[in-house]
Amino acid sequence: FLNLKKNDTLTFKEFRKGYYKLIADEQIECIFPRAKYNENTGYYNLFLNVKREKPFKARLGGIISSDNMNGGFFGVEYKYLRQSAYSVYGNIYFGKLYSSIYGRLRIDNIKLVPYFWQVYLSLNQWDYYRGSSFLFYEDKRPRYIFQSERLLGSDFAFPLKNHSKIMIGFQTFDFTYNYYQTPHFQLTDTNDITTFVGTSPFVLIERNSLNNIE
Repeated sequence: FLNLKKNDTLTFKEFRKGYYKLIADEQIECIFPRAKYNENTGYYNLFLNVKREKPFKARLGGIISSDNMNGGFFGVEYKYLRQSAYSVYGNIYFGKLYSSIYGRLRIDNIKLVPYFWQVYLSLNQWDYYRGSSFLFYEDKRPRYIFQSERLLGSDFAFPLKNHSKIMIGFQTFDFTYNYYQTPHFQLTDTNDITTFVGTSPFVLIERNSLNNIE
């Protein structure tokens, strides 16, 4: 993790810096370091017992209610660690009011110049008319009946020293709204449609001050 060669030595400060870099990796669950004194060299030999995160995870959840707000969730993630770290994640929400699909592919380079690159896709939709009977109590119908969002993005990031990172990326989106100009309508009426399409590049610099004595 410090790109050391055989018989290289390092100070405790250098070891601590590299140790925190390694333990911060999402694919590492825990590390148990052990130092053993070497009488021939007068230095300590360092041994690391590294426990990886489980490569496969699945999550299942949901909500059950007395009206039409019932919904469910299922997510799955797979991690693969070799010279670089790879992770694939996806989830799905399903229900009458809200449903979505999300997928992400991420690659972490853990060599001399660390960085990560990820690409993700998100599809969301809201159906306010059929989603919940509570919304129409006393015939208070919303004018936004159907809303859908499609988002595709990609991020590239690398660290700035130990407590900061810079991220460069872009997002392209497509938002569509189906609605009526009046609260009094029938489903057989023709609704209005508004669509917003755009692309948003960005540069983000983030600094974390946790565990900082200052």
